[in-house]
Amino acid sequence: MTLKIIVALFSAVILNGCSTTLPDSSTAKTQFWRDEAFDPTELPVIESKASLFALDPDLASALLERRRNGVSVHQRLDYLIATLFTQGKIRIAYTAGHSTNAAETWVSKRGDCLSLTLLTYSAAQALGLDASMQEVRVPVAVDRRNGTDFVSGHVNVVINNTSAVAVNGRGLPGGTTVIDFEPQIGSRRAGNVLTDEQIIARFYNNRGSELFA
Repeated sequence: MTLKIIVALFSAVILNGCSTTLPDSSTAKTQFWRDEAFDPTELPVIESKASLFALDPDLASALLERRRNGVSVHQRLDYLIATLFTQGKIRIAYTAGHSTNAAETWVSKRGDCLSLTLLTYSAAQALGLDASMQEVRVPVAVDRRNGTDFVSGHVNVVINNTSAVAVNGRGLPGGTTVIDFEPQIGSRRAGNVLTDEQIIARFYNNRGSELFA
């Protein structure tokens, strides 16, 4: 899920400040800020926009071939669904806690909602489908890991189509089709459409949250 904010560590800092004496300025930098831990020469490489949306080469080739065959929008959407899902289950597992780019998500066959959104959106674009990424309002979820609280939101992909499609044997009417790997209350409603840059900002936020924790 899209990690929005970290709560516990900030709270710990505030409580500690209320109960202890602040050090003098000569020691504050080394004790609190730990700037050396964020040396730009040692930080992990953060993905570029191109690398975030790039598909695994084999998958990209298969999708392009399907598109070149001149099949209808309905058939291409069915193909996308069949690529991501099988009868009664998901080909790619939903796993919270770490966001990955589209190619890595496909290869590992797992990812959080942001990872799966990147993969689905990129695959839909490769097929020439009218797809958008959106942030939807769902019940607030808090995930505690190692004493840190992550407050999570949710993103998914919506595709505009004129024909009905079948997902796991169930027919969905034409108009819009929401592709969501962990559907929940509110996730199939219309949400706030996100630009590429807005989804990238959320990806960087997730990575920053992981590094901060």
